[in-house]
Amino acid sequence: MKIKSIATSALLMGMFCSTSFAGNMVGTVTGLKNAAASTSKVIYIKVAPALNGDNGAACATHITWDFAFDVTTNLGNSILSMALVSYSTGKPVQVNGTGVCDLHGQVETLDSIILQ
Repeated sequence: MKIKSIATSALLMGMFCSTSFAGNMVGTVTGLKNAAASTSKVIYIKVAPALNGDNGAACATHITWDFAFDVTTNLGNSILSMALVSYSTGKPVQVNGTGVCDLHGQVETLDSIILQ
């Protein structure tokens, strides 16, 4: 009886748990965008080429922009500074997403950037 209960619990947990994959890319920032049409606090970036990494979050279906971040936060300002260095110098960065698209429904939210 106890084993049946444990098996049922494990099955139910498996049904309600989902795996979210976060994007991970290495390359140079080739584009930055701030559009009033969406919200002025969101900056979009494009990183190319994707030297390594996975396909990112399932919600990340936008064909132009790889990541979005909120420029009104301290983290967002730091990310913007590093993205601008990469864009202006061609220095590579590693970018890591959150696995969700909460700032834009089709662009993964950026979690971190590492200037290499």
